[in-house]
Amino acid sequence: MKEFKPSDNFIFRVMNEVRKSEKAGHADAVLPGTLILSGGLRYVMSAGALLLGIWNLFRIYFSVFAPAICR
Repeated sequence: MKEFKPSDNFIFRVMNEVRKSEKAGHADAVLPGTLILSGGLRYVMSAGALLLGIWNLFRIYFSVFAPAICR
């Protein structure tokens, strides 16, 4: 069997194609983490979680103590 001898610029061409495909793949991908880590959205989500937590505390309080007060 004959031994394969690649051309002189074979590795250079292949590596350029690999780099192009990697750049194209990363440019199209929008990660959810990048959206969440953006400045404004982080504060909005934190404020929403705080409001839901406070609402949940009121809900638990009124479900436990409101029936006792009504008697």
